[in-house]
Amino acid sequence: MIINNIILIMEFRAIFKYDCLSDEVFHKLNELNKIEMNYIEEGSINDSYLQLEHQIGRFNSLKKVFEYIKYNNISGDILEYGIWQGHSMYNCLYLLEKIGIFNKKIIGIDGFIGIPMEYDHPHQAGGMFADTSEELVLSNLRKFEDKLYKNQKNNYKILKALYNEKNKITDYFNENNIKTICFIHLDCDVVGSCDEALTLLFQLNLLNDIFFLHFDDWGLLTGIPVWFDSFIKNKCKDWRIEELYVTRLTKTFKFSRI
Repeated sequence: MIINNIILIMEFRAIFKYDCLSDEVFHKLNELNKIEMNYIEEGSINDSYLQLEHQIGRFNSLKKVFEYIKYNNISGDILEYGIWQGHSMYNCLYLLEKIGIFNKKIIGIDGFIGIPMEYDHPHQAGGMFADTSEELVLSNLRKFEDKLYKNQKNNYKILKALYNEKNKITDYFNENNIKTICFIHLDCDVVGSCDEALTLLFQLNLLNDIFFLHFDDWGLLTGIPVWFDSFIKNKCKDWRIEELYVTRLTKTFKFSRI
C-alpha cells in the first residue's frame, strides 16, 4: 500500500508538468480508499493519506466539470468562495488553460480572517486558515503565470469581503460585468457562510441554466450536508439536481433549470 501511495503522489506531482489527472489514476485511488479504510479508521494511516485523496479527488472533479463546460459550450464565469492561500485557484487556472477555456473570469472571494473564533468543530476549529492575505494569494498565483496558465493572466480577480457583505459583493459583480455563473467552488467551511454565499447568487439571478456546485469540505461532518438538503428543498424547486463526483471529503452537483 505504501508503494501505491508513492505512485499516486508521483503521478499527482506530474500533473503540473505533463497532463491532467487520468480517470485511471482516480479510479485507482478510489480502490485504495476501499482497501485502506479499515486501516485509517484504526489510526494506522495518518492525515497525509486523507490529504492526498482530498487533493487528487478535488482536482479530478474540477477537470471533469471544466471538460463538460468546454464541450457543451456552457456560458458564465467561475466563483470561488473561500480561497485561503490560492491553491485551488491556481488548480482551476491550470485546468482552464489545459482544456482550452480562455473566456471565463475566476472571481475569488474571501474575508481573509479564517474560520470565526466562535465556531467550534473538532476538525475545523475557530482561527484555522487565518494564515493568509489578499497579497499572499496574489503572490502565489503570479508565481505560476508564465509556467502553468500564461493565457489566464488577466482572467482572475480577488475580492476581500465577508460573505454577509452583500452590497459589496453585488457592486463588485456589477463593476466587473459578472452576469452569469456556471461554476461555484464553495469552500466556506461554515454553514452560515455557505448559506449567505449561495443565497445571494440565487437572489441576484446570476446562475446559468446549467451550473455546477462543488463543496470542498462536504465530508468533514460540519453540518453542511444537512443544511444543503434543507436549502435545495426550500429554494431550488425549479432545478433538477444531480450528484456527480464524490470523494470522502468533496462532492460536486450539477444544477439544471427545469
